[in-house]
Amino acid sequence: MSDSQPQRGNVNISGGETNISGDLVGTKIVNLPPQPQPPSGSALPRRRQRKFVPRGKIMGDVREALKVGSAAIVGMHGMGGVGKTELAKFLAGELENEFKDGVLWIEVSNRPIEIVQGEMARTLGIKLPDGSDDRGRYATLCAALSGARALFVFDDVRKNFPLEWCLPPAPCSALVTSRLHELLGVDKKFVLDVMTPEQALELLRGEGLTEVIAKEAEAAATLCKSCAYHPLALVLAASRLRLRGATPLATFNNQLQDRIKQLRVDRDDKDASLEANFDLSYDELSAESKGRWRKLAVFAPSGFALPAVRHLWSESEVDANEHLYELENASLVSPSPLREERMSLHDLLRDYAFKKLHEANEGDAANRAHADYLIQLFSANYNIYDHNIPLITPEIDNLIEVTHWAVKRNELRLLGALATQTRNWMYVVFDSAWDKWWQWLHLSLQTEDKQLKANVLQAIGDVQQFRKDMDAALKSYEQALNLFRAVGDKLGEANVLKAIGDVQQFRKDMDAALKSYEQALNLFRAVGDKLGEANVLAAMSRLALRKGDMALAEKNLEGVIAMRRAIGSLYDEGADYGNFSVALLNMGKKAEAKKYALKAKSVFEKIGKPSLIKQIDGLIAACD
Repeated sequence: MSDSQPQRGNVNISGGETNISGDLVGTKIVNLPPQPQPPSGSALPRRRQRKFVPRGKIMGDVREALKVGSAAIVGMHGMGGVGKTELAKFLAGELENEFKDGVLWIEVSNRPIEIVQGEMARTLGIKLPDGSDDRGRYATLCAALSGARALFVFDDVRKNFPLEWCLPPAPCSALVTSRLHELLGVDKKFVLDVMTPEQALELLRGEGLTEVIAKEAEAAATLCKSCAYHPLALVLAASRLRLRGATPLATFNNQLQDRIKQLRVDRDDKDASLEANFDLSYDELSAESKGRWRKLAVFAPSGFALPAVRHLWSESEVDANEHLYELENASLVSPSPLREERMSLHDLLRDYAFKKLHEANEGDAANRAHADYLIQLFSANYNIYDHNIPLITPEIDNLIEVTHWAVKRNELRLLGALATQTRNWMYVVFDSAWDKWWQWLHLSLQTEDKQLKANVLQAIGDVQQFRKDMDAALKSYEQALNLFRAVGDKLGEANVLKAIGDVQQFRKDMDAALKSYEQALNLFRAVGDKLGEANVLAAMSRLALRKGDMALAEKNLEGVIAMRRAIGSLYDEGADYGNFSVALLNMGKKAEAKKYALKAKSVFEKIGKPSLIKQIDGLIAACD
């Protein structure tokens, strides 16, 4: 990151011409048939809605600071668990209609800057420049926001996170939640403390304890004080009370106070009360439920979906649903702030569960199960379609989380499988995580498994080709080809031969490219891979074009388009038209290039791809 700080204000970035020196979009991505929709019933159970408790003066202060036209950066800080996220959600909902471009919620947590900037870009529907640094990505984001009036919420900003490279330009505003008192770039700061006694009682009523409070008012007040008026401690205590039924509050308070006394060594009342409530909530679970809950610590702070939990617990959908519901009733898991189909652990509870997981010596086994689930998920959704984007994109945080463990434990087989099965998503969706992906691939080369090493070398070659480092790409592909042949993997051999042909065509070694394509085509046909066959024929149509045989090129392209339509692959149909147009333009055939560029635009408009439509518009402009 540059030492200079970004300047907040109206940012104007001068744009460049559309890059038309090579293939336009994803021809190196191997496409598979459309995957089925997630099975019905895979959503989490309907959850009990908690009542929001107003937090007094701070709500009015933040509203005033964020009023339309102020273009303010507002910080709201306080200790963990005091309700910063809940208050931000409530205020964002209130203010949504006041910002003409809406509210954009960005969860920061433990994410690195490139992932946060990548999520901002996806939310805005733009693509960040390949290979750009923090500052370059920020300039692109600011350019996309020029003139916009939106409210950004950056939730749970942690220490050392460079927030200044994410803050939107005026006239946008931002609300930042954090445990940190000092945040660079924040104009106005407000402290969210624990609740008042009245607010604490209102929270308990919202948790279903209205009758208990009415009958045992003094004991209820004592409970609030024992919980240090801390919202998370109060919620956990209320859940235990609700599950116990008719237990007198006085008896319950005595148990809690005894545990607090045991813990109150070098701790203030709030910390001691929190840990006491964590201990008591955990201790009231059965041994089996304890095991289930602590395993959830392997998931990223942004949360998890039911299929991942089922795999981790080795349970049926019905059983996993029931057990998750039990943990939610104990307030040990919660709905994720934005995605109703996902759940998460509060970060303080996640830290506690992580400690318990390692005390039980179960960390490696749980992480292996998590890695295995992600490998299966990405394998089943290797290609990118509109229907699986919502399924896969939330898993980038979990992917990074489990690869950290795999690197630390030198789990090369799992690391290599994770790195290779995610290649398409890294190209198109997770491009902000490329540096991490590159590290995973190179670490995976240490494996002794020839098949895995071949897959890794192929993926490395793909990246090198994408970056136009053709000498390095050809070397990686040749190494991969030898390994695929050694293990008898015909499909791997075919894919690498096609990639080698692409490199040779780029170098204008047309005869060598044709030979590689023909070998790949024969192998794809031998193994019955129709989409591999289509990809090779598409490349051969461009090769024929560059050799001057327009009739053959167009005939081949028509055949490829027919194959794409037969399987319903609109993205690839648009890519074929776009890449054919680029090839024509590079030959100086502007009129013909424009005809195919318009066809590509029509396809991308059907599937709603703004970033690709923008590229095509640049291509069309270059044809005039």
